[in-house]
This record gives sequence, structure tokens and C-alpha cells, in this order.
Amino acid sequence: ECIETLLQTSRIPRISIGNFDEDKETASGAWKESISSSLDTLDFDDLPRELSECSSVLNFFHVWQRMQSNLILWERVVRPRVDEENEVAFALKVFDDRPNAPHDISLLPFDLLVPSVKVDVWMFGVFLYELCSGGNPFHIGYQGDLRGADAFEKLYNWDETSAARNIEENIHDPLAQDLLRRILLPESERLSDIASALKHAFFNPKSVEAERLLEKFDERQMLRNETVIMKKVSNRTRTLIYHSMEKHCRIGFTTDQVTIPTSLVVLPYDIKWNNLQNRPIATSSGDISSTVEKLGRCLLEINKATARLSFWIAINTKMRGNEGDKFKSKMKHWLKRVRSDPSDIRIIAVQIVESIDCSLSYTGLCEEVLTLDSNISKAKPYMKDPMKAARKAIRENFDTIIELYESITLYLVDEVDMMPICPSDSKGLFPIRLDTNAALLKNTLLPFMNICVMKALAMGKFDGMKSLLGLPPTFETPESWKATEAGLVHTADDPHSLELFTSLQKFLRKSDLEAYLTNEDIAYNSSRESFNSGKSSSNEETSTAALSILGNTSVDFPPGDHTSDSIPMTELEALFRDFVPNRSFCGLKRVSTGDKDSPGIWTSQEIISQWEGETEVIELEQQLQKLKADLEKRKESEIQLKQVLDRLEALKLRDDESRTAVEDKMPTVTSDRGPELSASEICPHSTSQESSAARSSENSGNINPDCESANGKAKKKKRRRFRPWFGAC
Repeated sequence: ECIETLLQTSRIPRISIGNFDEDKETASGAWKESISSSLDTLDFDDLPRELSECSSVLNFFHVWQRMQSNLILWERVVRPRVDEENEVAFALKVFDDRPNAPHDISLLPFDLLVPSVKVDVWMFGVFLYELCSGGNPFHIGYQGDLRGADAFEKLYNWDETSAARNIEENIHDPLAQDLLRRILLPESERLSDIASALKHAFFNPKSVEAERLLEKFDERQMLRNETVIMKKVSNRTRTLIYHSMEKHCRIGFTTDQVTIPTSLVVLPYDIKWNNLQNRPIATSSGDISSTVEKLGRCLLEINKATARLSFWIAINTKMRGNEGDKFKSKMKHWLKRVRSDPSDIRIIAVQIVESIDCSLSYTGLCEEVLTLDSNISKAKPYMKDPMKAARKAIRENFDTIIELYESITLYLVDEVDMMPICPSDSKGLFPIRLDTNAALLKNTLLPFMNICVMKALAMGKFDGMKSLLGLPPTFETPESWKATEAGLVHTADDPHSLELFTSLQKFLRKSDLEAYLTNEDIAYNSSRESFNSGKSSSNEETSTAALSILGNTSVDFPPGDHTSDSIPMTELEALFRDFVPNRSFCGLKRVSTGDKDSPGIWTSQEIISQWEGETEVIELEQQLQKLKADLEKRKESEIQLKQVLDRLEALKLRDDESRTAVEDKMPTVTSDRGPELSASEICPHSTSQESSAARSSENSGNINPDCESANGKAKKKKRRRFRPWFGAC
């Protein structure tokens, strides 16, 4: 406070050092007296320690100048900004790299910021933002300091979503947009160094990657025009849109810009629409039952491996929590119960699942853990290293799936009923036929197909799986499929498990994608064939297109760059760009609610027409809900009114009873002029009134003798009232 007072009032004069003979003044100490004389209420020794301990004039003024600069720094940067309305304060973290800093950093309400290259990357991003937009992402003053608590709050809440929104609104260059989306992010998600930023297509606008980004920008603009906006939809439809494939792809492939339908299925056989069964059915001439059984089993095993991984992650999280020791003791108790009485395994599994905050759909997986096979749990590999066990299981099943494909046939899937789309004629661009390519199938197509499988299982369990693979309802569920039933943890009512599984699968395939990224043979051989009852058309065209990420397979991606996560999305976009240049996706349209950051769902025009026809019904339902809410409020008000009236009446009755009880308990008074007087008869007010009446009647001049005689008799019968000495109390 002393420092701030001195600096703000400028009580120390700006004396030129040249006016002093430093040696003479230092030896005599006159310079201290000169400064003391300029202070009104302070002596030199009363100054802050940093000033009062100065041994020379030059040292004093160096310290003083540093204090002045510190005050400027305090006002512009360090001083906390208080938001009185929300009762919070914001302070910028600072760093101090001086080797012998005299300050006690333990007194700070935050840890010192560690200087790093990523701080420079952020400043580079802000500089580039200013060059491209003419302004700053935040409200700043002339000196570049944040102005007001609102600017501090915006910076405090800054995340990927707010960055994307701000950049899209103020930056018009598509390449600059993409670069800034990678830089103006929280530190953990930001590019690791300036060299990584300089490799971006913004600095090489003629590269293949720049061309890809510009094409994607145009596709995004076209997608906005093609999207059907439905502001009023039913709760079920809103849930479908909110948990669409687009949302899961944003999570699984680290992107917020999905411009193509991603709900697809890749089959090693052909399917065709069956009017009798009203669904697509496999039409291959040979026996495909063995292929279908293996394909379905492997897809279900991948789902089950992910479910096991999520279960063990929940177990480990619970064990490492604040009540980890307590949970471990419970686990020992449960295991002893299972060994002593295996018939209680179901009950114990439910208790374990509830204790780790998982849904009851995980009970089957927990039973597998508790089930012993020759004194060894069936889930032993996952107990030791769940991540390694899950990765191994998924790779093995991927390899088995790839062996089933002699050719690749890609079908789009309607996200509402999770059935493949079969065109009515053979002139459409779908299905897309591709030559077998293990890398393309494993690293690009199967990740999307896995998400579709999870959505189909959530919708209809094994029946949903049959619909997705183009099997008739009469197809008998294989025993190998039933063996994976414990992994069916997805439900349509609670689709959040899909988000968890999508994130886990992204993490599991990360190492494979990074290896795939360095492979110079990333390419697919595609055949544009018209689908005509499984026969190739005469005008078959074959084209080979090399798909290379960022146009350069030797690009070294830093740890903070999520480009490797987005490889499947990047290649699927390139594939559709090659095969579907007119963006005609087999009649599917994207539907969105139009809300900010709302995902979209791809479905047929028939479904869209049904939803549009429900608009009037939805409006009436909303009006009905509002009226019901108003009626409920009115009923509550009536109940509250009745309660208040009853309470008021009860209080009045209690007061009356209390008053009567008090009067009954008051003592009686005996007068020498009459009988006993009750408490009510010695009321000061009534007594004075009656005395006044008596005096007025005595003083009355015109009195009838007969009336006087009658009154006298009445007075004899009537008790004598008087005011006792304590009546005034």
C-alpha cells in the first residue's frame, strides 16, 4: 500500500542525477535528507525496504524507475479484474525467470506460468489473426492490454468451440482459418512449435493440401445450402439428431467440420431392396452364411473388446480415487462371496457395477470377470493390461475381417432406421465398388463402420445388426453372435456409451494411423461400376488416385497436432470427392435443428416429409404442455393459498384461546362495596366509562322519582364496579 501511494501521488521528486555529486552526496547522506524533505508525512526510512536500503543515489533512482515500470505493468496486466455482478475476479498468470527473485511465490493464488514455445505459438497466432482480420480476438486497449472483466472472462473460457466460432466470423481466408484453428487453442491442443505452423498450407497455397482445404471450404458452403433446417421437431427426432453419426465423428476423428455422410457399411457381398420384406436383402448367388457369421462375429467382438476396456477403466478410476482403499476392501469381500457361493454372482455383479457408476447393462461383463475357469478369470488379460488386451483383440478381428473381402462394396446407411440404401436403378453412383485394399479398409472404412454397428446395436441389438448387414428377419442368430451378448451395453435411451466407445477406439487405433501415415503406398484402386444385379457394366472405368495426407507422406506431425486422428475422415472425403463430385448421396439429405454447433443427421426425403408433417402436431403438443404447466402452477397457487388461509385461521384461534386462558388465570378482587369482581370487570377502560356514566346520571337535574326508585333497585341488584389501585398497570 505504501508503494502504491507513493507512486500514484508522485511524492518523490524527479531529481536529475546530474545535479548530485554522487560520491560526495553518498558519503554525507545529504541525498537522503533531500528526499525526506520532499515528503510531507514520511521520512526516508519510512519508504519501502527496496528504496530505504539503497546505498547510493544511482541505485535509488534505478529502483525507483523499476517501481514506476512495475506500476504500469500492474495496471495493464497484473491487477485482477473484478466482475462484481458474478462475484468473481480474473488475474493473468505471469512468469518470473529471474534466478534470484526476491519474492515469495507461495503467496500467489496461482502457480507461475512456465515459459514455453507454445506461448510463442499463441502470440504468433494472435499476430496472424490481427493481420488477417484487422482486429484482436479480445477487447484490448491501445497498449495491447485486456480491457474490462468481460475480456478476461472471454479469455478464461476460451476453448476449441469459441475459437472456431470467432475465427469463422472474422477470418475470410479458408487457409488462414484452418491454421488458426490449430494455433488459437488451449495449450494442450495447440501446435507444438512455430516450425509446425510454417509447414501449413497457408504458407504454401499451391500445395495439394491447400487445394484439399479449399475444396473442403467450398463443400462446407454447399452443405449449408443443402441442409434442411427444422426448428420444431419432436423430442425423439431431436435426440436422433443430437446423437447422430456426425457428432460421433467429431469426437472420433477430431474434427468439427463434417461435410459428407459418414454412416456407411462395407460388405463383401451385394444387397438389393426386397419389396416383400421392405428392407435390403443379400442377393449373392453363393452361400454367404459363413461369411456373414464371421463378419458379424468380428464386428461384435470389436464392440465387446471396447466394452471390456471401458469397464476396466471405470474399475481403475474407482481404485485410484479418494475412496480407493475402501473400494478395494469391498472388492475383496465380493470375490470371497463369489468363491463361497457362486449362485450369488448376479447379485454381486450388480453391486459392483453400481459402485463404479456404470449402467446395469455392464452386468454381463462383470459376471465374466467373476466367473472362474480352472481358478482363472476369463477376463485375466484385461486385468493385467486392459489397453493392450483391447488393442490386440481389435487388431486380430480387423485382420479376420479383411480376409473376408474379395472386393469392397460401400453402401450409405439411413441413420433413422440404420438400413443400407439400395438405389432403384443401376445408373446411380452408389454403391461404390472398390478393389480390395487392406490399408484403406482397415484405416479408413472400418472405423466408420464400427460406429454404425454400435448405433445399430443400440437401436435393436442383434436385429439391428441383421438390418445393417442386409439379412432377413428370419435369419437365425448364430451362437457365436450370442456369445458376445455381454458387450451389448448400448441403448437408444442412453447413447452416451457410444461417445465413450468412439473415444476409446480413436485412442486404440492411433498407433496404427501414425504408422499408416508414414507409408508411402497409401493408395486405393477404385472401380466406378454401375450396380446391375451384381454384374459389371460394359462401360466400366477404373481409376487410381493416391491419397496422401497433406499432400506429403513425409510430414512430421508434432504431438499437439491431431492430423493423424483425422486420417479416416480425410481419406473418406477424398474418396467421395472422387466418386461423388456432384454430391448426390443416394437421395440422402442432411437435417439439422439450426441451433449453434448442432450436428446433422442424414436420412431420406420420405423421412424428412414425415417430420415436416409432424410440425403442426408438435406445435399443438408444445401448446398443450404449456397449458398443462400453467394449470399445474395454478393448482400449486391454490394449494398454497389454502395453506396460508388455514395457517392464518389457526393462528387466530390460538390467540383467542391464549387470551381466554390468561383471563381465566387472572385473580379476582373483593370490594367492600360489593361482591367479588372478576378480572374482566376491572378493565380500566370499561370502569372509567361506567364511572363517567354514573357521574353524569348523578349530576343530571331532571330525574323522575319513579325512575330513580327503579334505578335504585337496579343498582342494588347490580354489582358495584370500581377501579382498583393496580388497574392502571
